[in-house]
Amino acid sequence: MTSDNDNSERSERGGLNLFAAPRQKAKTTPPRKVKRLEKRISIDLIPMSLEEIEWAMEDAKVQEEEREIQQIRERIQRRKKAKAAAAAATSPPTSRN
Repeated sequence: MTSDNDNSERSERGGLNLFAAPRQKAKTTPPRKVKRLEKRISIDLIPMSLEEIEWAMEDAKVQEEEREIQQIRERIQRRKKAKAAAAAATSPPTSRN
């Protein structure tokens, strides 16, 4: 003979309680998209000497530095153009008679 009290005690001790309310899933935030900047150097899988590998890595570094220098030059040029346009827009027109 089992009574209701026995069932409640059993559920408290870790037994299966069929009348328990279903658990709700915890609300989780969706994963954030992270922009990752990776620099990769691809080297062909052919037999290379250590000197050739070192040369290829140095060459890749030089090329990356040249790209960065070019980007800086382009930014400077854009700033100069923007400053000139702003100066032309703010200065009053001069009329020559």
